[in-house]
Amino acid sequence: MAFVVGSVAALRITGPQYTSSVQAQPPQFGVVTVAGVLVEDVLWPDGHVEAAIPDAGLDELLSPDPANVTRIQGRYVRHTPGGSSNSDSTGFDGYVVMLYKRAPGGGAAGPDRALVRTQTGFYMEFLASELAVVPGN
Repeated sequence: MAFVVGSVAALRITGPQYTSSVQAQPPQFGVVTVAGVLVEDVLWPDGHVEAAIPDAGLDELLSPDPANVTRIQGRYVRHTPGGSSNSDSTGFDGYVVMLYKRAPGGGAAGPDRALVRTQTGFYMEFLASELAVVPGN
């Protein structure tokens, strides 16, 4: 994919410069208003337009697989890294706010990711494949 007018975009939050995906606030998602050559103008939720953001600093957000939406969207989940039955601390259990695929720089889409609001009130982004619904939820 490539950015076009109307693409949903988010600032890149993954990479070697980020040691943790724990965030006090959810990521901000914007809408591309002008699709340029390797730069985009993005309208953010607070109403300001940021001009000429390099593609390398943005991820395009794309629709997730329907099977993951059915399985975990709106559910209370536990992070099970690597599909193991062992999980992170229960403090990382939380509610799936939304699902999406990130396409770094508007390129190829990666795997489904879930934005989870944890019990502690923080937001984390996990691979959808590493989440299991907490029994009884």
